[in-house]
Amino acid sequence: AGRGTEFVEPDVWKGDPMDVRQSVKVKRITGGSPSDSFFITSVVCKRNIAHKKMRRKITNPRILMLSCALEYEREDNKLSSLEQLVMQEAEYLKVLVVRIAALKPDLVIVEKTVSRQVQEMLQQKGITLVLNVKPDLMRRIARSTGCDILPSVAFDKIMGPKLGMCGEFRVEVMREATPAAHPPSSSHSPLSRPPTGMLAERKVAQRGALRTLMIFDKCPAQHGCSIVLRGGTA
Repeated sequence: AGRGTEFVEPDVWKGDPMDVRQSVKVKRITGGSPSDSFFITSVVCKRNIAHKKMRRKITNPRILMLSCALEYEREDNKLSSLEQLVMQEAEYLKVLVVRIAALKPDLVIVEKTVSRQVQEMLQQKGITLVLNVKPDLMRRIARSTGCDILPSVAFDKIMGPKLGMCGEFRVEVMREATPAAHPPSSSHSPLSRPPTGMLAERKVAQRGALRTLMIFDKCPAQHGCSIVLRGGTA
């Protein structure tokens, strides 16, 4: 954490807190060894992309961030046939994707929900999507990547929407260790003792849950950094 405070430079004129510790985030993931820990001038978070066929690693991505949902809102007081509703929804969602694609983003991050149709259309256009992102995390990513968080896809009403960038976006999977459940000693014969030491830790790690991390790498160091600590068990 001390190393992180050497890089971070709060911009108080833009509302950044004076306490640089708020810009240095520490993630602890059990399992592995302490030598697997790393420091990175970027944002690291436990999130995943929306579709397994979307790109998991992008060099110099153009990042679009939206605080609105990407779905069709039906009017309850308007009478329409089911066929008309389906056609209207399909056309509306198609327009949404066309507007997004026009900005040529590689990665779209959305605070709220995204309809299945929009997810599939973005995937077909080679655009990676992350959805249901908490506001605090949205702000951290926006700060590190220099991105505007846009309230809607009505880009024609927004003066010069600013997309963000980082050196590399990638998704990594790590196995997190869980505490070993020790059965009663009476269940072991003298010739069959429970594993101890390094062997026990390896067996624990093998049973651990998989943790998916999104990493926005090579961002300006003064905007924030992350430390990922490995080793030990929960």
